[in-house]
Amino acid sequence: SLPSGNLWISTTEVEISQWLKIMGFDPTFKGLPREPHEVNSRPIHECSVLAYEKFIKALSRREQLKYDFPTVMEFVNACKAGGSDVLYGKLDEIAWYNTNYRKNFNKHERLFIRPVGQKKPNAFGLYDMIGNTHEVCKDEDGYHFFGCDVYCPKEELMKIRSYPVKDASRNCGFTGLRLVLRPK
Repeated sequence: SLPSGNLWISTTEVEISQWLKIMGFDPTFKGLPREPHEVNSRPIHECSVLAYEKFIKALSRREQLKYDFPTVMEFVNACKAGGSDVLYGKLDEIAWYNTNYRKNFNKHERLFIRPVGQKKPNAFGLYDMIGNTHEVCKDEDGYHFFGCDVYCPKEELMKIRSYPVKDASRNCGFTGLRLVLRPK
C-alpha cells in the first residue's frame, strides 16, 4: 500500500511462479535449460496484453478481489515514491539495466530478465520499478508499455518512457506485469 492509503500496488512484478498457479503454463519457456528456483522468481514476460488481462481476471475471480493494471500516473507516482525523480540511489544498486545484466549473464538464460526483488527497493518498498522489464499500464486512451530504458548506459540519461500498445494480441517481449488492487 502506498502512503496515501488509497492505492495498493504489488511490491514486485508478477512472478512466473504466480502465473503458473493461476494459468497453469509458463509462456516464457522456450526450451532452454533453466534452474527452476531461478526461473520461477523472474517476472512474467513474453505475453500479450490480452494474456495479462486473462490473468488479471482469473486472479480476481480466484481471490474475489478486483486486480487491475496501474494507470500511467499511478505507476509514475509509485516509481518516484514521494520524490521528484525515479533514481533514488546508484543505478547498479537499484536496477537491472544493460551494463549490469551482462556482468552476470549465463549463456543459457533467455536474454537478461532477472529474478525480482534483488535490488534495493524505493522509499515505498517497491522493487524493480526501473530496469529489468517494462510494465503494462492502462489509461483511458488504452494500454502503454511503461518504464525506464534498460539499455541506457548512464544514470544521468535514465528517463521514464511510455510507448502506446498498438496491438494488444501481440507478444510484449520484455514487458512485465505489476498489479494494483481496486475497490470492488
